[in-house]
Amino acid sequence: MLFARGFNDPVPIEYPPSPWRRYEGYFKDNNIDGKGVFEFANDAKYQGEFLANKKHGRGIFTWKNGNRYRGEFAHDRMSGFGEMIYNSTGHRYVGHWANNKKEGDGTFWYTDGNIYTGAFKDDVKHGFGKLLYRPGTLVEESYEGMFDRGVRHGHGKYIYKAQSGITYEGCWHRGLRHGKGMLRWPDGRFYRGNFVRERQTGRGLMAWPDGSQYVCSLCPVFF
Repeated sequence: MLFARGFNDPVPIEYPPSPWRRYEGYFKDNNIDGKGVFEFANDAKYQGEFLANKKHGRGIFTWKNGNRYRGEFAHDRMSGFGEMIYNSTGHRYVGHWANNKKEGDGTFWYTDGNIYTGAFKDDVKHGFGKLLYRPGTLVEESYEGMFDRGVRHGHGKYIYKAQSGITYEGCWHRGLRHGKGMLRWPDGRFYRGNFVRERQTGRGLMAWPDGSQYVCSLCPVFF
C-alpha cells in the first residue's frame, strides 16, 4: 500500500490485487515465453507453453474447483483440440475448441451416462450428431441427426427403448416430431405422414404387416 501526500493526512491508495501469485519457467525479452508453471491468485494453475505472456501451445489449466483442461491454447484461449474434465459436475468433453468454447467435432460424456458425439457451435450441440440415452441399459434410446442450439431440429432418426424397437425418422422442430416423418414398429406396422408437435396429425398412411392400409386426412394416434 502506498500513500498520496497532500495538504491533509496521508490517503491510502489501494491497488487491485495481482492476478498471479507465482511463475517459474522461461522468459524471452522480459516476457514469459516457453514452458513454465503459472499459479494464479485465485488458486488456478497453468502448466504448459507460453508466448509473449499468454498461454499459447499445449498446456494444462486447473481451476480451483478441480475442473481441468488439457490441450491446445491460442493467445490465452482454449483453442484447438483438448479434453475438459468437469470435476464440479462429473461431465467430460474431448474434442475441438475455439475461443474458450466447444466448437467443431467432439464427444461429451454426461454424468448421468448419456453420450453425445458430433458437432458443436458456440459451446452447444449444433449440426449433425448422435446422442445416446442411458447406453448399455434395457431402456437405451438414441437420436442421430441434426441439432440446432442444443435441441433436435431438422432431419433425424430416434430409436425408442432398445427392447421395443420403435423408430421414428423424419423432421424435428425444437425437440419435437413435427413435419413429415415415418414411425415404424417392430411387428412391421408403420405410419408415414404428417406430425404436429409429436402427434400424428394431418394426411398420412397407416400400414399393417398383413398388407392392409389406411389412408387418412386426420390420422388417429397409433403410437
